[in-house]
Amino acid sequence: MAVLFEYKAYDGTGQLVSGTIEALDADEVALKLREQGYFPSQVTPAKVRKPLFRREKQLDSEAVAVFSRQLGIMLETGMPVVTCLEILAGQQPSQPVKQALLEVRRDVAGGQGLAESLRKHPKIFPAMFVDMIEVGETSGNLVEILDRMARFYANDAKLRGDIKQATTYPKVIVAFAAIAVAAVMFVVLPTFADIFNQFGVELPLVTRLVVSFRDFLIDNIILVLIVLAAAALGLRRFFQGEKGKTLWHRTVLRIPFVGELVSKVIFSRFARTLALLFTSGISMVESLASCEKIVGNVVVAQDIAKARAGVQRGEGLAEPLRRGAEAFPPMLVEMIAVGEETGGLDKVLEQVADFYDREVEQTLKGLTSVIEPVIMVILGGIIFVIVLSVFMPMFDLVNVIE
Repeated sequence: MAVLFEYKAYDGTGQLVSGTIEALDADEVALKLREQGYFPSQVTPAKVRKPLFRREKQLDSEAVAVFSRQLGIMLETGMPVVTCLEILAGQQPSQPVKQALLEVRRDVAGGQGLAESLRKHPKIFPAMFVDMIEVGETSGNLVEILDRMARFYANDAKLRGDIKQATTYPKVIVAFAAIAVAAVMFVVLPTFADIFNQFGVELPLVTRLVVSFRDFLIDNIILVLIVLAAAALGLRRFFQGEKGKTLWHRTVLRIPFVGELVSKVIFSRFARTLALLFTSGISMVESLASCEKIVGNVVVAQDIAKARAGVQRGEGLAEPLRRGAEAFPPMLVEMIAVGEETGGLDKVLEQVADFYDREVEQTLKGLTSVIEPVIMVILGGIIFVIVLSVFMPMFDLVNVIE
């Protein structure tokens, strides 16, 4: 695929001219300019001016899985890396990703390694993915590593998709219920309240409370928004700090049902990541350091850090986890111990990851079956109170009319 270049050149009269031209590389630019009667003096890749509000979004698990699989297949056929990157760049719908791949292609064509070139774009390519590419280049098993990563990220994408799908329905129910409640409070109830006042019907306590709450919101909407925004900002800053984040992550792990689900997701990711890194030739210490960054929970990351310190001292992985882990399940620790004793830690970790994936699927089904009735009961209670506040005065109104 052609890349945009900027050039400066002299024409036949010796006058300096400049402009842009598309070509595969700088040599082709020079050739095209000479064919047009110019004598190039400087050729550089054009600088891409990024839109002010465009954010470079890191590739998600599904995109990394597809990228790894496609790159691995092309490399296995003997296609040069530069050509592979050119083809992959042309397939990208995202302009930032496309431009990043073109820059990687240029760097690789200039003699840099693939991992070295990818590492220049941390906002696009995950750090662990780049580390694995480096392992593949060093060991000469890049195609095999890409295949492992394709399967790893595909599993991660499926897990995320299952969680998203399971939580979509409750979110939709809550959203529709909130709209219905707002419509009754701010549209239906005021109309009925005016009618009741015209007939001199005294509103019941429930109705007066709902009306008072609505009036308070209307009269103090700016103050309410300021208080809510300040509270949200304060909580966000607190939970982004070390103490707040640790407190929140520890609390999440202890919430009934939810904590169980989160734990299984975390330890599935831990086991599969450690298996991938360790079997690819990365040392246990470096593998654990990478796991600390991807588990997504400070408490679990602290446990992994303690285990990594123990491994650095010459211990196995299971022993420091037994001694000082706060969040690791005993079953997982014992499975790791068995893997170390038998010399099949990688296989044990893969089996553990598969086990937790199945557990996550079952837990999601159970959690959904519990959450849906609870949400319906709570929302039903709220709607019942609001509807009651409307219909109770209607009985008094009927009596007045009669």
